[in-house]
Amino acid sequence: MRGRRVYLGAFDAPESHEAYARTIAEWSAGRSFAAGRASERITVTELVVRFLDYADRYYGTEGPTTKEPLMFRLAARPLLRLYGRTEAGSFAPSCLHTVREEMIRTGWARKYVNQQAGRLKRVFKWGVTEGLVPPSVWHGLTAVEGLKRGRCDARETDPIPPVSDDVVNTTLPHLTPTLRAMVQFHRHTGCRPQEACLLRPCDVDRSGAVWTYRPMTHKTAHHGHERVIHVGPKGQEILRPLLLRTEPTAFVFTPQRSEQERRDAVHAARTTPESCGNRPGTNRKKRPSKAPGDRWDSRSYAKAIQAACERAGVPHWSPNQLRHAFATEIRRLHGLEAAQVLLGHARADVTQVYAERDHAKAAAVAALVG
Repeated sequence: MRGRRVYLGAFDAPESHEAYARTIAEWSAGRSFAAGRASERITVTELVVRFLDYADRYYGTEGPTTKEPLMFRLAARPLLRLYGRTEAGSFAPSCLHTVREEMIRTGWARKYVNQQAGRLKRVFKWGVTEGLVPPSVWHGLTAVEGLKRGRCDARETDPIPPVSDDVVNTTLPHLTPTLRAMVQFHRHTGCRPQEACLLRPCDVDRSGAVWTYRPMTHKTAHHGHERVIHVGPKGQEILRPLLLRTEPTAFVFTPQRSEQERRDAVHAARTTPESCGNRPGTNRKKRPSKAPGDRWDSRSYAKAIQAACERAGVPHWSPNQLRHAFATEIRRLHGLEAAQVLLGHARADVTQVYAERDHAKAAAVAALVG
């Protein structure tokens, strides 16, 4: 199995038949076929490899909205660099402390270090459930508390501020029409970057005065939460022509269309006669190393905006800052509860992270009462 010979005991013995049935059942259930064998001693590297195989299958059901498999791989790098050949059963809390210090030396921020250390704990917890690691290892690691602000050497990250509409408007002319529409839709709805990337006509209900967009999948789908994005008149004006020319199950905002728009703009600005130099299509690669895809993800979306910011000569801003700008505006005009509902948050305290407080209102009140 997987290139390994699995010994089941003496030929035709009752124990061998039982071991065979158990091994096949474990394999079919997606569990390690070596699970349950306390005598097996595996290294930290072997544990991580098995866990990542499990993570790819487990989180793969969530589609493009999750980065967890990648995040586990990033968390495992310092762990494997320091303790890859160490027996997993002897991995102590002091080892996790050492790995965490290595993360800090790498330059990771305190919050990110805590998140990645938590993922490493989950790797060993999974190892316990699979019978690969003694329970005492997991219990020991749970005693390691997260890094506290001001009590460690890890750097702190600045909160993500909302991007001003002036900066966004300066950036828009340096985007293709498709990307420009994507940014405007994102700003007017306050959706998550990935939700803007996944927009399809079949997911938009246009029957009411306010349209509703239910993404094919979203960040909290595995919690059983429904995500409904409300699209008002401004968003509708942007989407209407795009929805009409897009197949129902195709993505509205595509790199393919954006790249064609870029090529068309370059050709329109051409000053050399077509009889001279390269003509459209003559220098096109038959097999490009990287062809435009059928949709963006949050990372490629951010890179496209970053490139536009450089061309526009404005400070770099990220797609998520559009969501912060939307949240701040809604909170200022309509209150925290409205912002919570429109952002799709289950708790108001999460919304407050996105929506900046209205300090101008606080100053006005202070001028009256203070």
